[in-house]
Amino acid sequence: MARHVHRTHRRAFSLIEILITMAIIVALAGVLLAALSKAKQTAKNLVGDVHVPTEHLVLFTAMQGEEIQANRGWGTARYVNDEELDRPVMEFDGSFILGLTMPELQDRVTIMFWAKGDAILPQATSLFYAYNSGGGRVLNLHFWSDRRAYFDAGANYDRVNTSPLADDLLKGKWVLWTLTKDAVKGEMKVYANGELLASATGKVKPMGGGTCLWVGGYPTFDADGRWTGQWPWRGRLHSFAVYDTVLDDELIAQFKDANFGKVQTYTNSVVDRVNAVDRDTDPFR
Repeated sequence: MARHVHRTHRRAFSLIEILITMAIIVALAGVLLAALSKAKQTAKNLVGDVHVPTEHLVLFTAMQGEEIQANRGWGTARYVNDEELDRPVMEFDGSFILGLTMPELQDRVTIMFWAKGDAILPQATSLFYAYNSGGGRVLNLHFWSDRRAYFDAGANYDRVNTSPLADDLLKGKWVLWTLTKDAVKGEMKVYANGELLASATGKVKPMGGGTCLWVGGYPTFDADGRWTGQWPWRGRLHSFAVYDTVLDDELIAQFKDANFGKVQTYTNSVVDRVNAVDRDTDPFR
């Protein structure tokens, strides 16, 4: 007997159907790429309030000339547009010192900021210095002539210092510096671009206050209240933040790739706490 083979004839896709299918694929790819881009941006903006509660940010200034001004009698702040960042930053040239009011700190602190040192470095400098109500040192950061960074924290202070630093950390490049102290655990640490450079234990002196933070030099003044120009730090700064907690290693590493210079919406609630210290009201002038 002859066997009949039944063939199934499949209808070919029409051009319109092919074009519709391709359009759907392109649209889905676009949605996927947009989602990936949003996820990447979210990852870069880990400075959000999920990771660092706003209440722990006690001082912030973008140093763009909007929230702060130099103190009367202690020079004029210099703002320049940084070509690399395409945004205004504060440039310290050794002619002025900036004072900021700061809520009192106790057992824990994190200071974080972006800095680009001037070509003149290394030399003896004090990038920031804070004192308590009794006039004693609470915080201090020296970038010294021996190329080391010295971080002091605590009333009558504890200290940790780095090994000699390479040029690309001292000058000519933007570096994210992070300094932490936990007096309860007795730990102090120094980070550059999210990498731990130095740490020490047994550092148990609490800050015990802190009323004024000076940026750009060591705060010594003459009889007329003018800054004497001692130990000036020369270079550019932006996005200076102080937290009354200790940020962990993972978060500090993530900050390096975060859009730290554009967190204005995140810091709106503390902008009113970022005020220049007025020479007429500063009790230690």
